[in-house]
Amino acid sequence: MSLNLIVKMKFGSHLYGTSTSDSDIDYKGVFLPSKAEVLLGKIPKCHNYSSGSRTEKNTPQDVDIEIYSLHYFINLACEGQTVALDMLHAPDSVIETGSGIWSAIVNERSRFYTRNLKSFITYARRQAGKYGIKGSRLNAVSEVLKFLKSEVSTQKRMTRMPTLKVSCRNVCRRVLKSSRGSLIPDGPMNPRTVHTVARGSNGHLGLYRIEIQMTVFKAMGVE
Repeated sequence: MSLNLIVKMKFGSHLYGTSTSDSDIDYKGVFLPSKAEVLLGKIPKCHNYSSGSRTEKNTPQDVDIEIYSLHYFINLACEGQTVALDMLHAPDSVIETGSGIWSAIVNERSRFYTRNLKSFITYARRQAGKYGIKGSRLNAVSEVLKFLKSEVSTQKRMTRMPTLKVSCRNVCRRVLKSSRGSLIPDGPMNPRTVHTVARGSNGHLGLYRIEIQMTVFKAMGVE
């Protein structure tokens, strides 16, 4: 990224003093547009670069860079945007590239102070919504973990677990030689009872009644 930098500084957790060994590195900066961009009226608001993936969280080796054009940065400062004010008050320890132009802007930073808190309130609401959702999710996960731990601690407690036991009974070894009358009882059959014809282990044709028995283990205190 070849730009005429006015300033480039570490931002995010490295600026606020909350970085850890797992933190990536964020940079903010301001660049001076070229003469061609000014004459053609094609000055970009900013240039962005990220070494990380859009679908995965950044690693400590990843770098995010956002460099504002001078005119766009001045607009942000005039609006009282938090990012611009943070940059104007950044200590020298986080500034990697500086210039006389940046020093002049910092010396006049009080001119950007305003009683109009619209931008700040918008920022605060956005952050509250963002971290409020995260807090709700974390609270839900905490409740689930609490419930699971209480269940594990009571080993005798179990949920309702139906198990099937299938028993096949040879009703007639040899259908053709039976003299007991009707092989399948008349009238409605018992629930979960099925009759079928199949060959047994000895190869003979037989009529089988399949009875399905359902056993239910009930949790303690659960009807």
